[in-house]
Amino acid sequence: IYREAIDQNPNCPGAYVNLARHQAKGKPDEVEEAIKNLRRALAFRSDYLPAFNEMALIYYQRGRSRDKRSDLDLAEIVLRQAQLIDEGFAPIYNTWGLIKLERGDLLSALQMFQRAIELDDSIFAAQMNFGQITLGFRGYRDAKRAFERAVQLRPRDYDAIVGLGAALRGLEEFDAAEKQYKKAIEIDPNRPDAYFNLGLLYHEYLSAHADSQDGTIAR
Repeated sequence: IYREAIDQNPNCPGAYVNLARHQAKGKPDEVEEAIKNLRRALAFRSDYLPAFNEMALIYYQRGRSRDKRSDLDLAEIVLRQAQLIDEGFAPIYNTWGLIKLERGDLLSALQMFQRAIELDDSIFAAQMNFGQITLGFRGYRDAKRAFERAVQLRPRDYDAIVGLGAALRGLEEFDAAEKQYKKAIEIDPNRPDAYFNLGLLYHEYLSAHADSQDGTIAR
């Protein structure tokens, strides 16, 4: 379809980006062709930000698979170029956050994901990434807001629902957390995550809550 679009209108940068996005999932030679198509998109329109973001994502993925920091450096260079064109383009900050995560810089990653959300709260991946990091820092209220928005965007996303359950559990909203885990099980009864978290809820949180109610010290 995308090749047909390019054949009909070879000056359409969007078609090149969509084709590159598909090619980026293939073998190494297809990935190289994806980069070429992104360069073609930028040749027709030098400020086409989706092409910059997609190119950065390709370098990021390649850096992860090859464990080569040079590819991550290239990805950040591309993102800086995009930022100079339009610092308000939200997707680049989610991509930047992924790179910071890969480098082990959690604080910078969190700031990048937060920036993406501030600019555009409809980016599902940014909400999920922000939620996961704040959950790890026990920032349960921030995590709850992120996962709630993620569930709004994709009501049947298993990981978003489980993440919301974890945030609610951290806030000691036990009944609400239980409902989220059971909802996730209904969506996919074969995945273990919700069962594990439900067991954790029952064993560690509900029992501790019950012990505190009758004056017993929970251990």
